[in-house]
Amino acid sequence: MILRHTQTIFLLSLFALFSCTQHSRYRTLIREAEDLLEEYPDSALRLLDSIPSPFLLDVQDVHYYHLLRIQARDKTGQDLSEDTILFRLREYYEDADPTKASLVYLYLGKMHYQQGDYETALLNYLHAEKRSDKLGAKQKALIQHNIGNLFFVQRDFRDAKMRYIRALEGFVAATDIRNQIAAYNILGSCCMLEENRDSAYFYYDRCIELLDSLSHDHLYITAILSNLSVGYRYAGDREKAKLYLQKVFEYPIHKREQARIYYNLARLEEENDTAFYRYMQQALELMEEEDDLYFKASLYEALSEHEEEKADYFSALDHHKSYVTYMRDFFEDKYENSLKDMQHTYYVGNLEHANLTLTIRQQRLIILMLIVLLLFLFVFGWFYRQNRKAMNQIRDNINYLQRMSRFYNEKERSLRNIVLHNFNILKKVAVLDQYVINNPANDKLLKRFHEIVYNNHEGINWDILYETMNRLYNDLFARLRVEFPEVDEAEFRICCLSIARFTNIEIGLLMNYSVNTITAKKAALRKKLGVKPMGNIEEFLISYFDKKENHRFEK
Repeated sequence: MILRHTQTIFLLSLFALFSCTQHSRYRTLIREAEDLLEEYPDSALRLLDSIPSPFLLDVQDVHYYHLLRIQARDKTGQDLSEDTILFRLREYYEDADPTKASLVYLYLGKMHYQQGDYETALLNYLHAEKRSDKLGAKQKALIQHNIGNLFFVQRDFRDAKMRYIRALEGFVAATDIRNQIAAYNILGSCCMLEENRDSAYFYYDRCIELLDSLSHDHLYITAILSNLSVGYRYAGDREKAKLYLQKVFEYPIHKREQARIYYNLARLEEENDTAFYRYMQQALELMEEEDDLYFKASLYEALSEHEEEKADYFSALDHHKSYVTYMRDFFEDKYENSLKDMQHTYYVGNLEHANLTLTIRQQRLIILMLIVLLLFLFVFGWFYRQNRKAMNQIRDNINYLQRMSRFYNEKERSLRNIVLHNFNILKKVAVLDQYVINNPANDKLLKRFHEIVYNNHEGINWDILYETMNRLYNDLFARLRVEFPEVDEAEFRICCLSIARFTNIEIGLLMNYSVNTITAKKAALRKKLGVKPMGNIEEFLISYFDKKENHRFEK
């Protein structure tokens, strides 16, 4: 019995010693993060996130840990709209430390601002201002700057300028060049929106003068140059707007930033189709391997709008579909990231005051549950996305079939109508419409679509179609097969449908292929036929046989 008690006391002493060592190490990490916060917020955030169990800290340290983490997240440009831990920080610091309470109110204001609740955001900013007596000049200026931002988005430029000027005075007192530049820049934008261009140019010039002192901070300089370009574009001075955008390329910038510059240059060249498409193509190539879904969506949206204005509706529709796809993926990613942040906050908040003796056991259980939950969410999300993607594609296909049927005329003996007649499009569309009406839930739409349209095999009797085509078009398709024997059956069918003036999407529907498959097969077909890349297969074949006929006639 004595031996057992001795072992227990020894183990508890070791555990206590280990805990003290851990606490000391955690405090050291917090202090190091505090030192890095202003200059290297991303490094500060990594240090804070390296603390595996912040809830083991004492009450004072754990609250300071959360405050530093909020500041680091804000300085690295992360979203604060879901950081509800701020409410607990407000309760703790309200009476304990008015200076830190001021910072908490500032970030509460930012949280509500990002949620779009401007009234509550302003109330929190004013609370922060009220408690800011012991803050430094820079922190006071930041409060004024954020209040200015709130007025700015509500187009109250007079009050916004007043707050920005107060912020500028604070940044000057704190010798904070970066924020001085930001203040001059936004003041210029306020004046530009008020159509007070003389004042706007004055502030923009001051902004440019100060940029020289930040020659080492390339990212910040390029961001300011881009903002200046936007201001001059609004003023109608397109040449200056282009000048500042092109000046950005003098600095080493990431591919994503280069793409944004090309996008902005394209928007400045919307009246010049050649320049517009050149810049957009450069932007798309740079973004090909990047993961900025929202910006990719913006590129395709701009292309779609431009082509719609030019009455190129098919291209506009294709680019609009790409825009919708990227926007959907963007919101799904945003939702997943928000869920992870909420899980992190929930995990920390619930275990903060847990009994030390049960901590290890509880952690094992929670980790296991999280793994199972994440696996379940991953599997469920994957199946859901796959099913949703397939259902959306089927609905798009039904819409295309309906549109094709509307333009089908049984009396007109064009090649296109012959194909659609052979495809029996009117009957299939009618059956599909009836099925969708009788089955609004569409649980088995994918299976029924293939049964109705393709009879689980193909949608067209190609032998009968070839015979009809050859009879009506002087054996054109028989001659095509003889002239180009290296073309396989699928490629030959694509030739026939291309001559019938079907688009890639329509060809995919008629042949039960995806659009990407049709695009790839067309690329291979062009090589076999000797058509230049992106050349028109239909025009090439018609021209080819016209020349053959003329040559035979001359002989």
